[in-house]
Amino acid sequence: MPSFLMHIIKICAKIFIFSIIPIILIVKMDLDAILPIIVYLQFLLIWCQAEIALKQHYLFAVQLEPAFIIIQRNEFLSSPSQNFAITLRIKNTSSNPAYSISVTRVMENSTPIMPKEWENKITRSHWINLGPNEVNDLCQITDIHYFRNKQIEILYRNRFGDFRELILFFSNDTFILAPHAIKEKGFLLNTFREIIELPDLLILKWRLNKL
Repeated sequence: MPSFLMHIIKICAKIFIFSIIPIILIVKMDLDAILPIIVYLQFLLIWCQAEIALKQHYLFAVQLEPAFIIIQRNEFLSSPSQNFAITLRIKNTSSNPAYSISVTRVMENSTPIMPKEWENKITRSHWINLGPNEVNDLCQITDIHYFRNKQIEILYRNRFGDFRELILFFSNDTFILAPHAIKEKGFLLNTFREIIELPDLLILKWRLNKL
């Protein structure tokens, strides 16, 4: 099933979940359902206020996350079997420290590959700690062609001890660092946003189909 259709079905399911209680109350209680519906709406309001407070706390925490860039250095080796390698250095460009930085997995199409298939193609530096504006070696890759259509996962801990993920992509002979995905918190607020955006999404889909 197309992902767009699945997205629409999920939004409709959420609308049904939030509207089923008022519908049942109206069917069962008729005009006497007004007071329970008001109580239900007050509950949703309190829920929204709690999610707003959670979002504000999360936005503050995001400001304390480190940020990184990858510095790539191409090297010629004297080994008879391997004459070229890429050394990747990682730099913390923020004012926030990062701990236990290390390459942890190699993936292809978001599917992890068994370590025995790639461990001899990459030399990893384990458990790097980086303060503000510090730089350190992350890894050295000796089999460039092996990583062309793959992704390298990097894990680190922030100052709160939480694990975060970075992904390295190899494109046009250059490694590109993608930050970890930040999932927006708040089920109720996200549902309201999806409902509001639904008409624009349907219009956009209709226009794309007309092209």
